[in-house]
Amino acid sequence: MSDLDSTWKEALEHFLQPFLALFFPKIHDDIDWTRGHVWLDKELHKLTRKDAIGERIVDVLVKVYRKNGKERLLYIHLEVQGSYEAVFPQRLFVYHYRIFNRFKRKVCSLAILADDRPTWRPKRYSHTLWGCRVTFTFPIVKLLDLMPRLAELEVSSNPFAIVVASHLMAQQTRDDPVQRRIRRMGLYRKLAESGLSHDDIAELFHLIDGTMPLPAAEDELFWDEIEQWEKEKTMPHMTRIERRGLERGRAEGRAEGRAEARAEILLRALERHFRVAAPETIAGRIRENTDMDLLEQWLDLIYTVNSMEEFQQRIQA
Repeated sequence: MSDLDSTWKEALEHFLQPFLALFFPKIHDDIDWTRGHVWLDKELHKLTRKDAIGERIVDVLVKVYRKNGKERLLYIHLEVQGSYEAVFPQRLFVYHYRIFNRFKRKVCSLAILADDRPTWRPKRYSHTLWGCRVTFTFPIVKLLDLMPRLAELEVSSNPFAIVVASHLMAQQTRDDPVQRRIRRMGLYRKLAESGLSHDDIAELFHLIDGTMPLPAAEDELFWDEIEQWEKEKTMPHMTRIERRGLERGRAEGRAEGRAEARAEILLRALERHFRVAAPETIAGRIRENTDMDLLEQWLDLIYTVNSMEEFQQRIQA
């Protein structure tokens, strides 16, 4: 999974409720959020890890409760920076059935298309043989359709709208790092003054960094501009809150900074997967590591162990 894929997965996990409120308001309003929700990524990984039907990009499985008290499963698949893929609808159909067969619960499958091909809009899978027909349809959201609403998304009170805004800006500035730096600076300023909680702002700073990466020289200029702006506004939002590995360091420390950011992603994924805070012994072990390959191995390890304790034993072995 690439850094961009990891960023989107983290965005879905951290902002599930605002994500549904933005894109699927009827589903959002039918869920009893007071009962919480349970991530089932470990179970999903078991169902899909041996799949040969294309390549999974970003997907999550979550158990929610409807307001009528019934338990339901929500499967969300996100294609990031992708393109046309003939087997995409078939892949969703296969995963949908596997989830239903495993849990014997009704499943809602949603697809988010973050690619830049306007005409690619798969919504259905079907096959027919000798009068036997199977048809599977699924709701989709095409992020490209929101481009005309970009200015609105930038100042929205919905945190996930800001994630989408950063993604669209990244598409607009793919070949123009200077313009990307300028646009990212504007988005950071609006976010810092948005009135959102410090925790949400910190998480969004981190996600924007992942969706709108900059070359080293432009990244250096960006952070210099941030520091100057904070001094002028006497509003040190970014220094007052935990940056969670957001700053990737200056030129000579850039590789170490990437490892710090990856370590924080790993730590949050670990805590969300097992629904408990990581002991300091584990958190310290993760944060002190600067080997990107090893951090990636530990991220995969989360889905192969059964407890936080087993994870600790494996990384200390």
